[in-house]
Amino acid sequence: MGKRMINFSAALLGVATMASSLCSCSSQQKESPMKAKVEEYASVELKSDLVNNLSDKEKELVRIFFQVGKITDDLFWKQTFGDKSKLDTITDSYAKEFAMIHYGAWNRLDNNKPFLAGYGEKPDVCNYYPLDITEAEFNAFEDENKDSWYTVIRRNEDGSPKSVWYHEAYAPEIERICALLEKAVALAEDPGLKTYLEKRIEAFKTDDYLASDLAWMDMKDSKIDFVTGPIETYDDKFRETKASY
Repeated sequence: MGKRMINFSAALLGVATMASSLCSCSSQQKESPMKAKVEEYASVELKSDLVNNLSDKEKELVRIFFQVGKITDDLFWKQTFGDKSKLDTITDSYAKEFAMIHYGAWNRLDNNKPFLAGYGEKPDVCNYYPLDITEAEFNAFEDENKDSWYTVIRRNEDGSPKSVWYHEAYAPEIERICALLEKAVALAEDPGLKTYLEKRIEAFKTDDYLASDLAWMDMKDSKIDFVTGPIETYDDKFRETKASY
């Protein structure tokens, strides 16, 4: 009886070893080709001593600014890629992580080469213009605001192009941002920061950013340096004029 139990245990051990080996082989066969790409990037924890360096109001300001940052991050997704929820269908976790790093299906460090199946070349127009717009059509479009940093080009019901100001195109997000910045104005004690926030709220509502940009440059003494809004135009490869949030 004892011998049979020992042999039975040995048999179980052999089966377990074989199963483990098969799982290992299967895992190696199914390993994502994107794993090495993701591992080229390092996660870095950014720290700051907020506890000892900031007042309670300043700490609350930081929390508000992070909320604003989340909204503008989502706006950038909308501008450069479209509906970010499309990435939820990706079953390869490494491919999904790589897409999150690059804000879409194209490798920004490899001339925007597509790395997800089903996506072709990244459109030069991103989502700032209709996907089917041509240079000839744009040039023939008579509108003094068409090359503004703060307009998107959309189509009328008859298919003709039209300029739409950012504060209109992204109205729900802009409303949320301004509501948060209003709270920040009430908390801000530094005069320079308060002035910047007040002018930035107006800028978000009107898409006239010059006064708030100058106010940001004049902000000298605030412990918190904060800037938000549409700023750089690198993402627009069609005209290089549309600013990204």
